[in-house]
Amino acid sequence: MKRIVCVAIFSLLVLPTMANAGQEFAIRGVGNSSCGKYVRDDNLRKFALQWVGGFTTAINQMQAEVSTERTDMLKGADGDAIDVWMMNYCTQNPLKTIREAASELVRQ
Repeated sequence: MKRIVCVAIFSLLVLPTMANAGQEFAIRGVGNSSCGKYVRDDNLRKFALQWVGGFTTAINQMQAEVSTERTDMLKGADGDAIDVWMMNYCTQNPLKTIREAASELVRQ
């Protein structure tokens, strides 16, 4: 039951869908920056990768609080693998935000 509640909360707050795309919540840091900037700005990219690490850590912690299973949303992917994924996604979706890219990364 706790797992179902966690998934429901996760779905509603962290991974917006078409049904709740208009929902407002605070996004801090470079998560507000565009994917286009991620592709063009190496300095921003370094900060964005750290932001993505914090974003996924928060999701892992939220999942761990309602589950006894060990949780790693990125399944052990290293920083280079995450950067390659983010570059591919952001190149194809330059108007999306870093937060939107990170949410999609977690869905993978």
